[in-house]
Amino acid sequence: MPTPRSILGCPIRIRSDSPAREGPQVASVFLGLGLLLLSLVTPTHTLAQPRSALPEVTVRGGFKLPLTEANRRVALVSGQEAKPALLAGQLSVTGFRLETYRYQPDQQVDLIVESPTALFDSAKSAASSPGTLTLRGPNDRFTVSGEGWSWDQAGGLLIISNQVRTVLRRPGAASNQPPVEITARRLEYNLKTGDTRFQDHCIAHQPGRARLSAGELTSRLGSEVERPDAIRARNQVVIELLRAGREARASGETAEYQATPQGEAIELNGHPTWESTSVSGSADRLTLFPDREAYSAHGNARLRLLGNVGKNAENPATGASRLRRPIDIACDSIEARPGEVVFSGGVTATQTNTLELKADRVVAEFAPGTTAAPESLHLITATGHVLSQIALARRWVELRGERMTYAVGEHPRIEVTEHPSWIAEGHRGQGQRFVILPDQTAFHVLGEVQVEWRSPTGPTNAPPIRLQAGTLRFEGSDAKFSDGVTVSQPEWNLRGAELDLALTTNSQLRTLHVRKDVQLSFLARTSHTNTHAPHRIGTAAAAPGASNRWTVVADSAQAELEPGRDTIVALDAAGRVKIENTGVRATGGLLKYRAAEGVLRLTQDAELTTSEGLIIVGEPNTAIGFEPETGRQRVEGPVKRMSIPSQTVRSVPPKS
Repeated sequence: MPTPRSILGCPIRIRSDSPAREGPQVASVFLGLGLLLLSLVTPTHTLAQPRSALPEVTVRGGFKLPLTEANRRVALVSGQEAKPALLAGQLSVTGFRLETYRYQPDQQVDLIVESPTALFDSAKSAASSPGTLTLRGPNDRFTVSGEGWSWDQAGGLLIISNQVRTVLRRPGAASNQPPVEITARRLEYNLKTGDTRFQDHCIAHQPGRARLSAGELTSRLGSEVERPDAIRARNQVVIELLRAGREARASGETAEYQATPQGEAIELNGHPTWESTSVSGSADRLTLFPDREAYSAHGNARLRLLGNVGKNAENPATGASRLRRPIDIACDSIEARPGEVVFSGGVTATQTNTLELKADRVVAEFAPGTTAAPESLHLITATGHVLSQIALARRWVELRGERMTYAVGEHPRIEVTEHPSWIAEGHRGQGQRFVILPDQTAFHVLGEVQVEWRSPTGPTNAPPIRLQAGTLRFEGSDAKFSDGVTVSQPEWNLRGAELDLALTTNSQLRTLHVRKDVQLSFLARTSHTNTHAPHRIGTAAAAPGASNRWTVVADSAQAELEPGRDTIVALDAAGRVKIENTGVRATGGLLKYRAAEGVLRLTQDAELTTSEGLIIVGEPNTAIGFEPETGRQRVEGPVKRMSIPSQTVRSVPPKS
């Protein structure tokens, strides 16, 4: 009884014991081979149902199977040789090749997939292999290789399971420009749509330019575009810029690359951060613009400009001096481009132990072509409602204005303009423009200077001392006023061309040294509550008695103030001194006053004239004294001449 055999479901009867039947037997074998070849070009619905195991029959010389959709050929499967596998309709193919087509309008090869071996299922138009695979795009614009793969024509999905390596080349790029290489453990690529998904340990690298790593990358590798129009990355995304001397790094939970007519953009979300050798930052959202070498950060944006401490911090390449201390800046948004970085929305900036700043908007200017490199930073400009605190001589000064500039360099310089004012321990003031030199602990106020000085140890309701001048310079613990100075307090007023103030450690007024055209005016009052207390210029009586106003004019004067009360307890005036009071006028070369004595003493050729006609001219060392409270005068020492309304008395030299 013949034993039935089958090839692709077609029975073949073979008799091995009857040579006379050899012809029909051989014919049946060739018939089976013909049916096998026919199955490779027959639509899947004509294939027989799976049956028993196939015999070892091999098709040599190659085969081709076109795949069509909507009456148009969309792909072609071919191989060098094939043999049936265990299941009906499956072939084990050597030299597997898949071509896909596009029409423009003529048919053109789009993608080519090749593998040394593959298991091809003609019923499902699918293939797979544990071996290697190579995918090539048009003109080798991109190539993909890997190990362990599967493909399904119905969905167009190609999956590579291990050791994925993709190389992207941009048409027209210079021959010495390296391509972009992407590696991953797994790849899902849709041959129909170009949708691409790299998974697990994804790294995209272009030597000398950039490197990206992530847990997953999704994109679209099309044949009609020079580069992907969108790339999405997620799970611990890290982007590194590898350009020599301009290395940088950005990271986040997700990133999306977009190529638009306006340029390229990479947006990072999920607590993005960025850093370089001299800058670090963070925000809620970070957008990089690679082709413009710019970026923007929004939401809780923070940036640190790292400083370089030391005297030899000048950059020999640019000639610009580096930032000496780090600056930390927080704001709502950051816009960075070559040459400048703009901070806006509730900006705060801090330079440790040196500067604290708040403003509506801050612009940091760098050397042309650089972005946020401290060695090229040369100017910071703050505008809006500017509020800053600057440490000068171990004291903090609060500055306010509508515009502030900070020139960074070997000798930093800060300027505040547009309605500037300041507050410091013991005093506050305003002017037209402030200039601060932090390295010199110098603070200059220029134009229409007005200052209020309050004693830190005095009563809280005590009136302040007010000063007006053309300019003011704070240098260490001294303050120098010039260009016309007026110092006023309810009980006294002092004027001159120049004024130097010496301050105590808590910025309390100690001495006033006035030069050129000095004029002191004060009100002397008699106190009935304590007749034995020493008089002080500027002391207000609890119960006012008789009062009179005194004026002292001199070339220069120095006054010492009583701590906590701002009254004059000592006064020294020199050079053409003149004292005036109601009905009294006196001149001399030197004036001395001490509150403990309560007497104004005028010496060096002192001369007194009263409204009643009394004239007294003293010797060089003779003192003419005045008691401001009572108005009484006295002469201490010999006189050259004395004139009264009815007679004149001359001094007689003693007899020898």
